[in-house]
Amino acid sequence: MLAYIPVVFPCIYFMDRVGLKWMILGGSIITSIGSWLKAVSVAPDRFYLVLLGQSIVAVAQVTVLSAPGRIAANWFNSKQVSTATSMGLFGCQLGISLSFLMTPLLVRNHENLVDIGNDMSWFFRGVAIFSTICTFAIFFFFMEEPPLPPSETRALQKMRKEESKDSFFESIKNLLCNRSYLALCNSFGIIIGILNAVSTLLNPMYLIHFKNGEAEAGQIGLAIVITGMFGAIIFGVILDKTKKFKLTITIVYFGATAFLIMFSIFLLLEIKWMVYVSSIVFGFFVSGYFSVGYEVCAEFTYPINEGMSTAILNITNQIYGMIFVLIFSRLMEDYGDLWTHVGLVVVMLVGGVITIFTKDLQNREGANKHVKSTPLKEVIS
Repeated sequence: MLAYIPVVFPCIYFMDRVGLKWMILGGSIITSIGSWLKAVSVAPDRFYLVLLGQSIVAVAQVTVLSAPGRIAANWFNSKQVSTATSMGLFGCQLGISLSFLMTPLLVRNHENLVDIGNDMSWFFRGVAIFSTICTFAIFFFFMEEPPLPPSETRALQKMRKEESKDSFFESIKNLLCNRSYLALCNSFGIIIGILNAVSTLLNPMYLIHFKNGEAEAGQIGLAIVITGMFGAIIFGVILDKTKKFKLTITIVYFGATAFLIMFSIFLLLEIKWMVYVSSIVFGFFVSGYFSVGYEVCAEFTYPINEGMSTAILNITNQIYGMIFVLIFSRLMEDYGDLWTHVGLVVVMLVGGVITIFTKDLQNREGANKHVKSTPLKEVIS
């Protein structure tokens, strides 16, 4: 979280100047460097190198989180763009879920620290090799965009960018003056920040009510991620079919809120099977909000490029995430889990109110309809 905020503006400036491919390639190279540094740092006297390597990898997340919406807009038409964005986010969630699965399988809890170190070394080397292969694949096979724009809105966006005299900083100013976008940033930051807080506090909250339940808490965390992957795709398809952006994002938000309330109640009542069910459905909605939030962001901010608007959007979830983890961790230590659950729900409801009163803008969809119903000469002029 800390690594994202200071590097996001230099990264989106770099993306605006050199293009999507070189931005993603740069992020992949940075990831590979950090991964190899971790691979050679598995020793008690090299712990600082592991932290340095992890920090380097964290810097690259700016390119990962900003890429799906921009790639979808560059390559897919208006009937496919939401699904394409959700598939990109599916890949991010898949990587997280694989880390949950692979880490305990490959790094065993041996009695000998040397054996644990050997497992970690092989694990880090495997990640570094895979990262390097991905870097070469991006360099040789990834294209910035197709020869012809996939949609009328993308073509219009490119023409306007070529003709526009707006600077990078002017685009930032336009984003920060867009009230609907700022409201979305706050509601997006709140719901994803709550997800980060729940994921961080899941283990201690669960163990208060179910002793020796570390493995079960891990299973719940993994289930939240996996169901969220499918939620992202399903809601992306729904957006492509209906184009009901405000309605969809409101339903998804309050679906997540309802099942967070259920999760809190059933955990306090110690009804284990309902804790599983409510947490899984909560993950379905809250992770599905990622893809919906990205697409609504693109609608609110068109014709500004999606990489810039989503990168700034993600700043808010990093900030809210850090604040919520610190506040609710302290709240749990001082007052117990009951007030922690109450606090989580209250904050979610605040985000819901913001969502309801956010003005429904459809700049990109409106431009698409305008282009289709207007002669090209009039559109360009």
